[in-house]
Amino acid sequence: MNKKIYFFILCVSILILTGCNQIKTKNEQLFLQKYKIDDSELLVKLDYNKTYLQDMCFPAVDLTLAGNNDPTKTTYRGFTVYAFSPTNYDELETTFQYPHIEDGSMTYNVTPHFHWTMTKNLTKRECIVWGGDYSCANIDGYFNTTTTVKKTFCFDAGQTANKHIYSEMNNITLPFYSNSRQCLIRIFRDAVNTSDTLTEQAILLEFDIHYRYKKYGELIS
Repeated sequence: MNKKIYFFILCVSILILTGCNQIKTKNEQLFLQKYKIDDSELLVKLDYNKTYLQDMCFPAVDLTLAGNNDPTKTTYRGFTVYAFSPTNYDELETTFQYPHIEDGSMTYNVTPHFHWTMTKNLTKRECIVWGGDYSCANIDGYFNTTTTVKKTFCFDAGQTANKHIYSEMNNITLPFYSNSRQCLIRIFRDAVNTSDTLTEQAILLEFDIHYRYKKYGELIS
């Protein structure tokens, strides 16, 4: 038998006998340790004594125009975006279901936030008011009265154009959760509010919600 072929067969045999998944680089070993991956099953295992954070993402261009108080569809850097007026009350709407990876045993905190930008440099301190309306219900539950939250974000002179701005709302505490909670939500810029002094369109890139969880999915077997 050709020596090269014999050597190849020998190497493959050793890998099979010892287990291919036992041969790892140092970086692979560190990765498995960091993310608590069981290399015999390649499944991520959570430490249930800890709480994890994840994003629920809503790209602005995927949200619904309500027909009233619509932001302006325009282009930014060659991409389609929605620009929120510096003089009007502009809003977008959506519905969503909370994922099954929540820990339904606890009172639940979520953190809405806005990713956005503007196209001018500020020469003085200016502020913007972002906000949202929401109503949620568990399966077989009832949608609660719509709640409105808003927050003012201010920027000093020297804030530069085209910067990725992250504006985080205050935490919202939701009551007892069950899987598949459904929510109606409206997000808005309240430029008619006297606290909103930003004389520039706000280009919304994405609206996100940070949620906390201690488990993967819903156990069914």
